[in-house]
Amino acid sequence: MQNETLFSRNGLAVRNIARELLACEIGSRIPRVQDFAAKYGVGRGTVQSAIQLLTDSRAVELDSRGHLGTFLLTADFAKLWEFAGRSNLMGAMPLPYSRRNEGLATGLYAVFEQQKIPFHMSYMRGGANRVKALTEGRYDFVVLSMRASHLAVEENHVAVLHGFGARTYVGAHGLLVRDPNIRSVKPGMRFGIDSSSLDQYTLTMELCKDIDVEFIELPYMQILEQLSQGNIDAAVWNIDELEERFGQHGPIHIIPLEFNEDDATEAALVVRQEDLKIFQNLLKKVNMEQVVAIQRDILNGVRVPRY
Repeated sequence: MQNETLFSRNGLAVRNIARELLACEIGSRIPRVQDFAAKYGVGRGTVQSAIQLLTDSRAVELDSRGHLGTFLLTADFAKLWEFAGRSNLMGAMPLPYSRRNEGLATGLYAVFEQQKIPFHMSYMRGGANRVKALTEGRYDFVVLSMRASHLAVEENHVAVLHGFGARTYVGAHGLLVRDPNIRSVKPGMRFGIDSSSLDQYTLTMELCKDIDVEFIELPYMQILEQLSQGNIDAAVWNIDELEERFGQHGPIHIIPLEFNEDDATEAALVVRQEDLKIFQNLLKKVNMEQVVAIQRDILNGVRVPRY
């Protein structure tokens, strides 16, 4: 695409119309020229020139059906995304500290590359931090657990785009303790908690409900270290990281949670509400089941992570 086109006096019209067309379903009728003109405060000629540029660039293929209107036959997401001024598709997910996370990142890169969509993934600690970055426009989507996604939807103008199924985010969470004789939460325990991690925070609160414990705020990346050094007595954390760091017979002991936490083990894609239609259209072209298959291959050791 010619950058100078987007900086011409008609560039804003091209960008806005490209964004509108990203949200249109294939086979649907697109807004009329006069509708675009009125919405964006430009002349009909400017709208017609913008649409002509998009069709000449093969970003879209349109079919004019007289009084019935103009219909969208095909749309090239990557080209329209670029015309909309969005450059790379930007995502953010948890730090890739486990093979499960590496598998998810590898799968997402693979399916977007298959569609020739420029894509970049960043890694950021804490679901609350990722949601903040999404609402600030720094990313186009973020990866959260389904549990954290539902909390984010309640408090922000965001939407759940896709869920990958149980145990795609983490294998399971557990109560982690140093003392092998402890089998449950006891009053007076020093509990590590990271309020920026929506899952760790809510699971901890659920586990410690009505029990008088001392909460010690710390980044979740320090939980295992602080626990092994005896600075805290217990914490809730995912078993994937513990087993990868210490194996199944390390110095920290795992007690399975006694309540259902499937929603905290499922990975989900979350987007801004205003972009939901755009990404729903994109997912009609992208095979998200392949993401899970690639993650499974990596967990089984038959594929090398690449992200």
